[in-house]
Amino acid sequence: MGATGVGFWGYVDSSHTGSSWDNFKGGGTSYSLVYADDQNHLATSKQWEAVREGAEDFTILWMLRNAVDQHGGAETDAVRNARELLETLPGEVTGPWSPGSMRWADERDRSGTDEARERLLRALVDVAG
Repeated sequence: MGATGVGFWGYVDSSHTGSSWDNFKGGGTSYSLVYADDQNHLATSKQWEAVREGAEDFTILWMLRNAVDQHGGAETDAVRNARELLETLPGEVTGPWSPGSMRWADERDRSGTDEARERLLRALVDVAG
């Protein structure tokens, strides 16, 4: 989609309770990416780990694109495979996506992202080889 950065409106949302550990007292939806308490103790969340993994995936894609570019047009099997992955893999992982169409609780196989990451890493090793 051409994104080059990411930002968050709120990192910790515990204004109603003083603690993001008990959302039932908050009277609304918490949008916390980390769990915090009034003692400034922080713990990660599944949401924040997903953001971290997404940033790592972007880094792997960026590294693979740079590795392909450094071959100056040489078309080895490894470079061809990497180019194909760069073109097709993001769409395979996300599938047909449109705003509002993805719900976290929807049943689906989530192993595709892990498998895609492994394919990208193998391609990076092969190209950089």
